Amino acid sequence: MKKATVSNKPSIIWVYRNWVRAERKPSGKESATKKSCLNLADQDELIRLRKENEQLRMEREILRKAALFFAKEAE
Repeated sequence: MKKATVSNKPSIIWVYRNWVRAERKPSGKESATKKSCLNLADQDELIRLRKENEQLRMEREILRKAALFFAKEAE
């Protein structure tokens, strides 16, 4: 019976790295399919939701900074 060592088993890091590379480089057929799967209404909603998300992130950051300011002032 042979002991399992790092040299005779693929590293989990390489498995993840290969998976990420595969996801980042879709074939031409897959990328065309992904782009065309949203209809116009869905695309409009996606744009609206992304803008809303950015607005909420900005508001959260402002509130975080205000809370830090008032916490320091209260000390």
